[in-house]
Amino acid sequence: MASALAVITAVTTTVGSVSLVDKLGPDAIRARPVSDLVCADPQGTRVCVWPEHRSRLNETAHTVSTAIAGLRVIGVSAPSVVTESRQQSTPQRWTVTVKQDPSFTPQDILSGLVSDLALRLSNSDPRNSRANCPTNPSDAVQQAFESQDQMRVWLTVRAGMSPQDAQRRTDPQLWAPVARVLSGSLSSQKNWFHSALARVGCMPT
Repeated sequence: MASALAVITAVTTTVGSVSLVDKLGPDAIRARPVSDLVCADPQGTRVCVWPEHRSRLNETAHTVSTAIAGLRVIGVSAPSVVTESRQQSTPQRWTVTVKQDPSFTPQDILSGLVSDLALRLSNSDPRNSRANCPTNPSDAVQQAFESQDQMRVWLTVRAGMSPQDAQRRTDPQLWAPVARVLSGSLSSQKNWFHSALARVGCMPT
């Protein structure tokens, strides 16, 4: 009897759950409307956060402005929008992550912004020629991942994080080659940046 009751209860619960979900339709999980965003317009780039992060909007906008200024020096064009919304993601719309937790610092905001940017750059660079890529797929994959990690850390420093803080957040083996790049001239760093993008583009498809 106990077993029968357990089966009946399970079936009833399952049917009830399915019934509830079924009423929501195929798009039960809907994206938040961008009209909910709260925005500021510092120095030409619109910065938007969700309303629950309104208290951190000015802080986020300042972090974004500093990053854009530093990245512009190395040839990275400023976006028109930096937003918490993941909708309509384009090269002109970067994404940023903001948390209300006090332990989530401007450095964390910057780190997330640059991680998103590094991925965009890796997927959109049109200059790469696979003629210079390793013929061995395993070597190409390893080279691509190493270059992407190095580029991300380097971009973080160029975007405004101090080398000391970046080093503290980075594995020593990853930091060593980035530190060598940072010790060079701006021209040599730009050349390294373009070559790193080409190496990232060697990822087999």
